[in-house]
Amino acid sequence: TEFKRACGQQEMQSTLESLHKKGGITKQLGLTQLMGKASAEAARASGLGEDWALQKMVAAVKEHGDDAGIRDAAKEVERLLRLEPAALFGFRDAAPSESAAGEVAAR
Repeated sequence: TEFKRACGQQEMQSTLESLHKKGGITKQLGLTQLMGKASAEAARASGLGEDWALQKMVAAVKEHGDDAGIRDAAKEVERLLRLEPAALFGFRDAAPSESAAGEVAAR
């Protein structure tokens, strides 16, 4: 996806490395800015327009979380951003329908 591509760019990864070295609030604020920049770049590249904020991108990804390709790309974005699994998109290992099926089977 375009968001994954934007997050994996060398410039972004270099900036991310610098933020992780600084840590603390500098890292948190900088990471939010980087994700916003990547989201805007991905939206432009996908033809979605200029008004796609990070929150809108995250909501769109979550809305389509039952698609394995989207879930995999979302997990890869979190890895590229050096976030804990599920920190941004909330996806765990199993798809929502798989989790529900597992819960029913456990009863």
